[in-house]
Amino acid sequence: AKLRALIEDFNKLKSRLQGLKSKALKTMAQEAVSEIEVVDSLPVLAKKFVVEEPDDLKILVDYLREAKGDGVFLLGSPCGEKAQLLMTASEEAVRRGVHAGRIIREIAKVIEGGGGGKPGFAQAGGKNPSSLEDALRKGLSLIKKSLQNG
Repeated sequence: AKLRALIEDFNKLKSRLQGLKSKALKTMAQEAVSEIEVVDSLPVLAKKFVVEEPDDLKILVDYLREAKGDGVFLLGSPCGEKAQLLMTASEEAVRRGVHAGRIIREIAKVIEGGGGGKPGFAQAGGKNPSSLEDALRKGLSLIKKSLQNG
């Protein structure tokens, strides 16, 4: 009975922690909305976030898409000794020339890593988190070029 009570307490705390984490991520996304640029009438954001795990970037991008809809979102985060990148491009952005997989593959080199994906969604990991800002800057430049040339 004591073990069952401990397990119940643990599960309640775990659930509460998940709720707090979700709120924190939503707040981070809401604060980032003000940094979104409009490029060729599409919202574009390339930003570094500090998150606990790579999947948190997916949650953040979902919140950003919820807030801004169509657009291009390139997120990066140091995760321990590594760097993570995630990029999404809406159907409209892809139609205009953005290819998340190609861009991620190119900027992954900056963080000494590799990655790739599809036109609308791509991920990368690398072993140099100190180069994350440079990778995001390069990614933003490639996104802008793609939209202007598409």
